[in-house]
Amino acid sequence: MRNPAKIDLKSLNFFPFSLSRIGLQVWAFVILLAITLMLLGFEISGRGGLWLGFLIAASLLILFFFFSTPPLLNFLKAQEIKGHDADKLMFYTQKYSRILGVAAPDVFIFPSQSVTAFAIGQGIQHSAVAVSSELLRRLRPEEVEVVIASLVGFVRSHSHFNFNLASGFSHSLIGFAQLLDSYWPTNWKSNSKMKLSPFLSLTLPLAGAVLRFAQTSQKHFDNDEIISHVLGDKMRLAQLLWKLDSYSQTLPLDILPGTNHFFLANPEGLKDSGWFLDSHPKIDQRIRRLAGHYPL
Repeated sequence: MRNPAKIDLKSLNFFPFSLSRIGLQVWAFVILLAITLMLLGFEISGRGGLWLGFLIAASLLILFFFFSTPPLLNFLKAQEIKGHDADKLMFYTQKYSRILGVAAPDVFIFPSQSVTAFAIGQGIQHSAVAVSSELLRRLRPEEVEVVIASLVGFVRSHSHFNFNLASGFSHSLIGFAQLLDSYWPTNWKSNSKMKLSPFLSLTLPLAGAVLRFAQTSQKHFDNDEIISHVLGDKMRLAQLLWKLDSYSQTLPLDILPGTNHFFLANPEGLKDSGWFLDSHPKIDQRIRRLAGHYPL
């Protein structure tokens, strides 16, 4: 008698995109919350409350489905590295992924005059690390290695349920606000010079508060400590942070609202996008913890 074929549960996917274990946990929580809202509405106001709860729950699921993951890679026109890897980015990624015990993220390069890099943890989408073309041009190979090590550390710290849930909700709020702003009367014409964002302006403080709860300054300090220990030299990381911060002052990068926390250092430089959106601790605090003094 032939043995029945074994089904690999890990390969099953009921979503039109790749989901990790953490992504499934986040979606399970959101669906459970939606069901709870429906039951709560029925308990409070019977059938009418049930329908109201259903509308709120459906809206929540739609918002989370379409807006929970910011299209940062597409926005920056990042290209995945496949095949030839002259800068050894994939080699360093594999190396430090093994050391830190995380699944190796995909590696991207995006065209930019800014010297910067960011990482997306394994959550609702697959993890990824990305560096700018200008970073590869201006930094030495040993400095690029520190960048990749730090990015993999970011993947590790971002690959948690709490972070992905908070990040998903905040980006859902931001995405919905931007959708509403696109229908604002003065924004109807694509060439209009009076682009207004009233809904986004109202939403950003709340979204920023959620992000700051998920990505605290202490998490940055912890990641710096872990990576400097792995590298065996705290000064290498301190000097890199000094360079990234210096470059961001003169070569800032325009990013999507609410994506600041994905970057190793604040990529916007002196641009004032609101303190509530900047989850990065001051660079002098990070360097002082590593080197014991500031400036270097």
